[in-house]
Amino acid sequence: MELNGNKSDPVPWSVRQTVLYQRTDNAAQHGTALLVRASDDVKRRLEEELQDKSEPRGCWTHWTTLPELVITTLPGNWAAYIKFLNREVCKIVLIPTNARFASKELNVKLGQIVAVHRPLRRKTGGNHL
Repeated sequence: MELNGNKSDPVPWSVRQTVLYQRTDNAAQHGTALLVRASDDVKRRLEEELQDKSEPRGCWTHWTTLPELVITTLPGNWAAYIKFLNREVCKIVLIPTNARFASKELNVKLGQIVAVHRPLRRKTGGNHL
């Protein structure tokens, strides 16, 4: 989950899709990794890992290092996204009951809206439930 940077979008968050391809050949002691559309958090964490180590290649010797790094960044922005959703829902729910909504076809007070409930009927081979 990341901010999408689109100021005209009413929901400024987007679900981020990241692809991690990894191939390890233990016999040859060789590995290949490919990250596609890495999030800003993943890029930041990669830079931190490379800068923090006196021997940058040493931190990548185990095959679980990169997947672990990517996975640990996943929950990063969810708390901020949930807070955003909560604020937006509160704006809708806390509308005064005498508020008016107007459009070409609709001009209704919230207090005038009546819920209509009809039981669902399911047809199965002529039998009605």
